[in-house]
Amino acid sequence: GSSVYPLPHSNGKCRMSAADITVNLTITNGLYAPYGSERLSFFVNGSFGAPLIRAREGDIVEVAITNSLFSQGASMHWHGMFQNGTNEMDGVDGVTQCSFPPRTTFKYRFVAYPAGTHWYHSHDGVQYADGLAGPLIVSPKAPPDQATRDIIVFLTDWSNATAPAELVATLDSTSTDSTTWGDVSDVPWFGVLANGESLLR
Repeated sequence: GSSVYPLPHSNGKCRMSAADITVNLTITNGLYAPYGSERLSFFVNGSFGAPLIRAREGDIVEVAITNSLFSQGASMHWHGMFQNGTNEMDGVDGVTQCSFPPRTTFKYRFVAYPAGTHWYHSHDGVQYADGLAGPLIVSPKAPPDQATRDIIVFLTDWSNATAPAELVATLDSTSTDSTTWGDVSDVPWFGVLANGESLLR
């Protein structure tokens, strides 16, 4: 079947090839207070925000995600990855997969393509706004001129209320006029986090 044919952009690797990059992530709930007001958030491997994942263009990436949340499902979308031949690994809840329930592990396998600075994030509700997001860097096959230093800054909006609470409050306060209903562009974020840390230190 299709498991023995090379995947596009994979340097001849197929679905059954060994992974070049293997990552294990565990999603949990926890309290976080970057601006002094503690609230429920999501943690990945014990830290707020998901860790950096690095790969080289054409690598087979395998990410096993264990959902240790209290009661919510989860999924992870690999933003910017083409997913040629691996559409079912795109991680969009309700489109390419169902979210996987608490106390289960889902294993994503895909080709790191194209090269560039990307991100990965939960695609279940608004979980990404409460910590389920992280950087995904794919280096090109032929490296460009090397910089003397590589600095990753991952920015996240922060609210002292959870993202679902902010969303409901914003939708409740919008007009029922069909031309303006659902405008959530003015959500009152309290601050910004850089790599999961407050910018007011």
